Amino acid sequence: MCQVKNQTCPIIKKKNVKIIKIDISKSKNLDKYFKGADYVFHLAALAEIIPSIKNPKKYFKNNVIGTLKVVEAVKKVKIKKLIYAASSSCYGTPKKLPTSEKDKIDLKHPYALTKFMGEEIVMNYASQFRMPNISFRFFNVYGPRLNTS
Repeated sequence: MCQVKNQTCPIIKKKNVKIIKIDISKSKNLDKYFKGADYVFHLAALAEIIPSIKNPKKYFKNNVIGTLKVVEAVKKVKIKKLIYAASSSCYGTPKKLPTSEKDKIDLKHPYALTKFMGEEIVMNYASQFRMPNISFRFFNVYGPRLNTS
């Protein structure tokens, strides 16, 4: 949820914006949530490194299988664009800063691997089925619920 001066972000109150909270790895018929949508922002992911090392199966299920289910559902309903939240963790520990998109992929832990696999699924469907998409490799996401541990 976004906040502006301790108030709920106005975009969430719009009639044409719908935020859905479900377990994408378990949900069936995700396409029912996307019917009539122009855009789908796929932000669902487990996103911490240490827990991904302790429980890689959980991360694979959510970040890979869940993403595959989202992409399959998007393919059914033919939206204008899928926006995927990828991760800069795919670069491992960069040898130089700033990191370029052309830098070597270096998957150091299950979180990085699963987010990169999700991105590859999105990009594969884009080319194979002509599905419009964009994938953002976020570096650091900052906000009120930022985990600083």
